[in-house]
Parts: sequence; structure tokens; C-alpha cells
Amino acid sequence: MEKHKLPVSTHTARTEGTNSRVTVQAVRGVNGTLAYRQYRAGIIDDSIVLLHGLGSAGVDWSLQTAELVHRYRVITIDLPGHGESPPSNHRSSIPELSRQVLQTLDGLHTKPCILVGHSLGGITALQMVLDQPDRFRALVLVNAVPHMSVSRHSIRQGMGRLPDVLLGRMDMLAGFVAAEHFPHPGQDLLRRLAVRRIGSVERQTYLHMMTAILRFDVRGQLGRISKPVLVVSGTDDRVFSSSDKQVLAEKLPDVTWVEMEESGHACPQDSPVRFNRILWSFLDQLDSPEETETSEYN
Repeated sequence: MEKHKLPVSTHTARTEGTNSRVTVQAVRGVNGTLAYRQYRAGIIDDSIVLLHGLGSAGVDWSLQTAELVHRYRVITIDLPGHGESPPSNHRSSIPELSRQVLQTLDGLHTKPCILVGHSLGGITALQMVLDQPDRFRALVLVNAVPHMSVSRHSIRQGMGRLPDVLLGRMDMLAGFVAAEHFPHPGQDLLRRLAVRRIGSVERQTYLHMMTAILRFDVRGQLGRISKPVLVVSGTDDRVFSSSDKQVLAEKLPDVTWVEMEESGHACPQDSPVRFNRILWSFLDQLDSPEETETSEYN
């Protein structure tokens, strides 16, 4: 696969001494609505929406929010049954998740915004852009797939998780998934945080979300997405296969593919400095394409 070029980011993160300038609005989900947090630093109209993965929550984007808030109105949303959002009352599907997130954004009056999704959040983001393309300027997909194919890899994933989910052993499941996402000795803190977050998700929610991922398939619709798309793939991702992710690079009309070496499924958490640099490069290109020079990222 070809190496894709991104501009060198000219952004300098302003994260020290600026907390007093950032306002945070936190809204809990009630009666079927989704919880969200809105971060602002001054009067900024451009918005960026961040969607987390299965067993995570919007606050897990904190290492990105701290930088993004100085250029964008940042909105993080908790998917059903995650964070501060109540569980769904019925079996979830990706189109239903898309509808719920879009409905949440309706009340926030975002003009065409940038949509960033990790894993389940990236899958949901794909559906959202297909459902209402005019609402988005660009799309960033982090270790997401248009379809999870049946393979030895996916069967191993299912066999590793399904027994604990069916038996309601969420603590066991949390330990398994956290070790999968953060396997290295220096990632103890990330692993402990992941165990706590995943363990807080109800069994039924996790099972419904797993089923929704397995049923999702938009491979035949990717050509309809005309917006610029950045696809970030961790080479050590143990959840989704590289071949499933590469379908995005092959079928999306306007795509930039970046592989993050020695990074796993949770790139924004396990390699935040590198991930943020890649993200800023893409955002710089969107905001001022005529002023950028190019550099290769592997």
C-alpha cells in the first residue's frame, strides 16, 4: 500500500496556564437522550465531535480535548450505556446509534463539523456521514472498519469475549480487553483505567453493541462518502484486522491512510503525542490547504 502524505502541522498546543479560559458544559443523559460534554475556549464556531469506542467514554478523549479546545468547540458524546448515558431500552444497531448521536447534535446547533470516531465510535461515524453527509466537513476514523469479516482473527475475538459477556462476568471481560488494548508493562495505569471503564458497562449493553458491530456492513456504500477522510490504523491492533481496515483505504474516494507503528487498538491513549500530531496535520490541511508543506507518516 502506498504511503500517503500529510502536511507538517504548524499548530503549537497551548495547554499550560489556559484552564481558566476553557468552559465545560456537562449534560447527563436522561430518558433516552445521550450525555455529552462541550468544551469551549472563547468564541469559536468550528466544531469537532469525538465518539469513543466500546467500553469507553467521552472523557477518554481528554488528551485530545486539551489541545483541540483552543481551535474548536469540542463535543464528546457518551454512547448508550457508556459514561453518563443510560442504556438503550431495545437492541442496538449502528443505524440506531447514528440516529441517537445525530439527534444529540441537533440540539447543539453545529454547523458542518469534523467527526472523529474510534472503533465503535468510528463505525457509528461512518453511518452518520452516510445518513446525513451535509452535516460534516471531514471524517477521522481510528481503528474502525466498514465490516468485520469472519476470519480466524474475528472468531478468536468473539471466543475471547463472548463467554464472559453471556455469563455476566464483566470484571473478567474488562481484564481481558484491557490487557488486549494495553499489553505492555509501562501501560499499567492505562490498563487499570480501562478495567474500571469497561467493568462499568452493563452486560446487555456490551452484548448488544458487539452484535451491532458484527452485523454492520457498509462496504458497498463507501464510494458515496465524498468528504476528506483520515484513517488511522495501529499496527498492533488486536481487535480489528488490518485487511478489514484497508478496505476503507481502497474504497473511500478522498482518503488519507496512516499506520501508527507499535500502537495498538487505542491509539489516542497509548500514543497520544504521535496521534495528536497526525490529527493536527490533517486538520491543518483542512483549514489552510494552500499553506502546507508535505511530509510522510508511516
